[in-house]
Amino acid sequence: MVPVGPPLETAGLTFIRLNLPSPEVVTGVLLRLYRAKDSSSLGLTQIRVIGATSFGDTAFQMCNAAIPDETKLTKSSIGWLRVLNHVISVPRPDSPLLSSLLDSGAATPHLLESLASMLLLPAPPPALFTPGLKHVLLSLGLHSKPLGLALLEIILHNGAVTFMQGTLPLGKNTTASLEAVVELVYMLCTTQDACTMDRLTLLLTWLGTTAQSCLKEESHLPPASMYIHCTSVVLWSLQEQNLLGSELQTLVSDELFLSVYRWTLQVKEDSALKTALDNVLCSMCYIRPCLFTTLLHRMGILVPAPLDSTPISDDR
Repeated sequence: MVPVGPPLETAGLTFIRLNLPSPEVVTGVLLRLYRAKDSSSLGLTQIRVIGATSFGDTAFQMCNAAIPDETKLTKSSIGWLRVLNHVISVPRPDSPLLSSLLDSGAATPHLLESLASMLLLPAPPPALFTPGLKHVLLSLGLHSKPLGLALLEIILHNGAVTFMQGTLPLGKNTTASLEAVVELVYMLCTTQDACTMDRLTLLLTWLGTTAQSCLKEESHLPPASMYIHCTSVVLWSLQEQNLLGSELQTLVSDELFLSVYRWTLQVKEDSALKTALDNVLCSMCYIRPCLFTTLLHRMGILVPAPLDSTPISDDR
């Protein structure tokens, strides 16, 4: 129990208005009254507001439970998410009804931000709701270019994944939450539609900006290695399936490759970040094989022969 506000003078008031600092779904109000032995009037000592936050305290109190209680979770205020997931799951993928539903969702103020925040909270939502939450976010992200780019911006520039990855114990629910975030990024960047290139461009722009910030030591929060590893998987998968062709090679520029390579020289050899960055370099070399030669030159393994050098015979 926490105070909902500062002490409020109620003497002589006919109506008492409480301003809550955050939205609450109130299920009851408890009034504590007293009456002095020598008085016939009642006095008010406490007003207790009983309820849950808009995202459901009951759900988050159970986030570490091995098997969440579906009945209790459904009765909490987070149950609206199950309704939303069911509504967009019923229509056919190409039906006008689904498009209309997603348009309505996109027009709802702060819906995308609220859903993304639920997935990115350091206290992960129960596994019972994670699949539905991810499905709703993916449907909104693939519905239109602005929604997809906005969702990626929210995910990539949120430090909660770094916090969860580095400080929270990797229990079953925490791991599932991290995997859901990474899988969402992967699906957004590999699902083929008219906006795939735009979403991939945003992901690689984020990678290049992050690399430059780390090289200049302008970043105070270390990037999440899971995002960088996900970027390598996205690039490898797109090349493996030959989905974007020459457009993919254009996105993997020399400048981006060299920025990532210089970044690898500044991180610890045995860190997860170093492994993720090495995977990105491998994926880039897979897309543009000429970058492998550049990498060998940078590492001093392949030294270019002088222009005036003469061939050396094998008979030595």
